Amino acid sequence: MRKTLFIIITATTLLVLTTLTGCFEQQQTEEKQSQTTNMPLNTIALTLNDLPEGYEKYGEEHLTEPYTVEEGKLLAGWRVLEKYEVRFLKNDYQFILHAIARLPTLEKTREAFNEIKNAQLEYNFTEIESPNIGEECYLGENTTTLFGHQVTIYFLCFRTHDLIVVVLTSDSPVEDTTTYGRVVEKNIEDTMSSP
Repeated sequence: MRKTLFIIITATTLLVLTTLTGCFEQQQTEEKQSQTTNMPLNTIALTLNDLPEGYEKYGEEHLTEPYTVEEGKLLAGWRVLEKYEVRFLKNDYQFILHAIARLPTLEKTREAFNEIKNAQLEYNFTEIESPNIGEECYLGENTTTLFGHQVTIYFLCFRTHDLIVVVLTSDSPVEDTTTYGRVVEKNIEDTMSSP
């Protein structure tokens, strides 16, 4: 009887320890994948060197103090710790808008991303197959007329760590839009992995 009880207690203990160890390993893996960031956002953003010839930097804005985004903007009502936005223009109807925002927590970043994904944006984007960028990614397209030219606008948004990244392109192939997102993702990961 004692031997059977000992075997049951030992087996139960091993089962509980194995389960707990697996949970801890999963939690550690998730923590490694989702960390908070501290690099200046302008150091990981797209630059003219990342774009095809013919584009010019049209303007940028770098807000380094925390603030709440005003109504009518993409992250309206959300508290943002830092935001960097840059605009590139080739002509009236060919542009690239790029923004990165750092939110206070990983959970807030997840919530904000889901809100963006489901938002009614200025252009009614149709979701298309998203590339594997960041922890979550959304890619939408819309065909419209800008300055007398029929163009396709692509809206790429992804979240990684505590960052929301947006790339909006006009009259660029979807592959280019995806490439720009991958460039920013690589910049982020390279910065996170450097000592």
